[in-house]
Amino acid sequence: MASMPFSMGGGVVFGLLFCFGSIFLA
Repeated sequence: MASMPFSMGGGVVFGLLFCFGSIFLA
């Protein structure tokens, strides 16, 4: 997930949200 369109904090926030969502849905 390193090659994301958003750089810096944007990508980090998006990644964290995605991870949290995955855990929440799981």
